[in-house]
Amino acid sequence: MVITGIYNQRIQLEDVTSSVIKAIGYDYPRGDLYIHFNSGREYVYNDVAVRMFNEFRNSPSIGEFYNYHIKGQFNSSAINAQVNESSKLSQLADSIDEEIDSIDIQIEKLDAQMDALEADRDALVKVQDILNRVK
Repeated sequence: MVITGIYNQRIQLEDVTSSVIKAIGYDYPRGDLYIHFNSGREYVYNDVAVRMFNEFRNSPSIGEFYNYHIKGQFNSSAINAQVNESSKLSQLADSIDEEIDSIDIQIEKLDAQMDALEADRDALVKVQDILNRVK
């Protein structure tokens, strides 16, 4: 997996086995650690030593190492949070539009049923008028 780093450079990420983290990568010239979480969020951690990155990637528990040695220990920032939130809002808007279309179709069907019921009522009124005249 390759992502675009905060300086528009391409960062190669390697998949890891973790219930929380999908992939990690390192920008060697800048000392930035990139983490792609299973949630889809991506973060960059600044000024992480190469030794720390190597210990992280070789740790028997990636999640545990992250929690104890990385999380809260380095300056970090989300690099795709706005994109994810924008994407979620777009998906929500699409879902709402589909729901509105579905409701509009149901309203049209109900209107047609109401028209049919009114026609039936009018016919019944005429029949009742005829029966009243016959009596």
